[in-house]
Amino acid sequence: MWVDFCLAVLTGTAVLYGPGFFAWRALGMRGLAALSCAPLFSILAYSILGVVYFFLGVRSTALSVGLSVAVVSLAAYGLLLFVARRKGVALGSGERADRQFDAALVSAYLAVGVVVGLFAFVLPLDGPASSVQTYDNVHHFASVRSFSDSGMWSSLHVSSYLDVSDPAANPLPGTGYYPSGWHIVCSMVVSALGVEVALAVNAVNFLFAAIVFPLSMAFLMKVLFSGDRAIALIGALGAVAVGAFPWVLVEVWPLYPNTAAFALVPVLVACFAAVWGRDASRRERVAYGAVFVLGCCCMAFMQPNAVFSAAVFLIPFCVYRSAVETGRRCREPKRRMEVMLAAGSVALACVALLWVAALSLPFMQGAVAVYWPPIHSRAQGLVSVLGMGFAGSSVQPIAACLVAAGALYTLRKRRYLWLTCSYLLACCIYYVSAVEGDTLLKHALSGFWYTDPYRTAALAGILALPLLAMGLYVACKIVGKTLASVRAPGENRLKALSLAVVAVAFLALNFLPVRGALGLGQGAFQGIAATATALNDGSAVNAYSEEKSRFSKHVKEVVPSGALIVNQPYDGSLFAYSLDDLNLYYRDISGYGGEDERPESSTIRCRLAAEASNPSVRDAVLTTGAEYLLVLDRDVEHMKELFFLYDPAAWEGIEGVVDETPGFEMVLSEGDMRLYRIAYADAVQ
Repeated sequence: MWVDFCLAVLTGTAVLYGPGFFAWRALGMRGLAALSCAPLFSILAYSILGVVYFFLGVRSTALSVGLSVAVVSLAAYGLLLFVARRKGVALGSGERADRQFDAALVSAYLAVGVVVGLFAFVLPLDGPASSVQTYDNVHHFASVRSFSDSGMWSSLHVSSYLDVSDPAANPLPGTGYYPSGWHIVCSMVVSALGVEVALAVNAVNFLFAAIVFPLSMAFLMKVLFSGDRAIALIGALGAVAVGAFPWVLVEVWPLYPNTAAFALVPVLVACFAAVWGRDASRRERVAYGAVFVLGCCCMAFMQPNAVFSAAVFLIPFCVYRSAVETGRRCREPKRRMEVMLAAGSVALACVALLWVAALSLPFMQGAVAVYWPPIHSRAQGLVSVLGMGFAGSSVQPIAACLVAAGALYTLRKRRYLWLTCSYLLACCIYYVSAVEGDTLLKHALSGFWYTDPYRTAALAGILALPLLAMGLYVACKIVGKTLASVRAPGENRLKALSLAVVAVAFLALNFLPVRGALGLGQGAFQGIAATATALNDGSAVNAYSEEKSRFSKHVKEVVPSGALIVNQPYDGSLFAYSLDDLNLYYRDISGYGGEDERPESSTIRCRLAAEASNPSVRDAVLTTGAEYLLVLDRDVEHMKELFFLYDPAAWEGIEGVVDETPGFEMVLSEGDMRLYRIAYADAVQ
């Protein structure tokens, strides 16, 4: 299956980068810019086409969606080549030195990302198709399965029952909007290769964490440090060195769509900053501006809070640029500082008004109003920020010291000072979300991220990386001066030697279990790997254990194709549809007892066993077309521990069915697990 995993990663890479690269090349972007921004176009195009196909009644597959987008992007690029040749213009990828630098950045960032990804993400997996069974993943796995089985890839019409042709077989009718760009990429992999949903999910998550994010950071570093290329290059060492992102968000506190969206935040920031680049031509400014706008549109299909994450990065930049540009236009040198302060203040006030306006938007209230209880005391929160031990991660003292060194470096190179301000703003947002109770301040600052400290920790982790790169650069300079004082080798040899020393020391101290060997406790990455290993452990006590999965596979072999199976989802079977493709009646984790639930569903949940011969119960079963009943667990206390939404009283009609219950014939039995045939469902057949 590991071969399938590798093929899935390669397929996902082609899906994300193929169409987008040629589309941006057609727009005039070059090299690293076109490559790193490619997923924005690809995901946006797939998502829009998924909506269009839904309304047209066309089935979405890797071929119908992927090939269509690829043909359009290749045709656009081909047209550009044709026009360029007619005009006698040569289309290159920039100056040779620039191409070589792009290649060096891509190689360095990918090498670090993939190697760390293999150790931090792949090794903790309990096989390529292992799954992490958390609250959000019930929806994510089911959506990927539903998209794949139904061929409906519309983010405006998301449901776990898209593959159900009979509306009566859906206890929670209706569809709704959910940003499903990540789900579409997973469905593309499933459609193209026919692999298991869990395997496709793991492959796509590895792709975003170990490839997409490092490439995004490579482009951002190139834009930010266009005049200090050494900083951009050495930044590869720290591209995935902060535990808060991507590793905590993809492994410890798994939020897969948010991970995918955050992985593309750096390219949004880079495109916006590149619009104001000193050396950018007018055409390049237009291209970068267009990519930024389209990228923000893409986030509507990925995770909208990524736009606000980019905004946190860019707010100090906008204030800084407003002040600088206004100061340049001031003809009175004595008043220049006063004018710059005024311009910066006005820009900051405008940003504050826009922030408040966004908080007040009706469609944002579902996110802003969410409350997450604090996870730290105020003192613990301060230690968490200073030591970069953000939510879900142990402190990272080496990285924290280097970030501090980078911040001090910005005091000397003041054109980078706004980067320190961006990081401090992100830390403030994280601190408030992690320590505050249900206060206005918490919702005002962190509401765009559901007041979730794990999401805001990821934001702070991303914004720390430019400072970390500068800190590594400062460390190289210090090591170089130290080596030069001991021995005076050639300049190039000295640079290479100092880089090697810093690289080895940083990688060892940050990633390897050096702290444990010294008796200083578990390091951040060892803690993340240990948690990820535990969450992926198939032999652990999970809601949907290996034994339950094997029983479900046996059930699938026994029941006729398409037969509807009633289940009690909180016994673990809520994962049996998405992971083992059982045609279950109850697939969601919530919504039962609400206004949208069908009356037949309520009847089955509450009265199936007690009144099996009752005409109303029989009518409910006949209406839904249910033929079997699946029971995977009878331990009520265990289910209460695993699912806070579980209410035994709401499921007593199903849980009351035992081997002696009239109207049910036992088909399979293993321990407490049962498959019953509903005897009075003969009328359905």
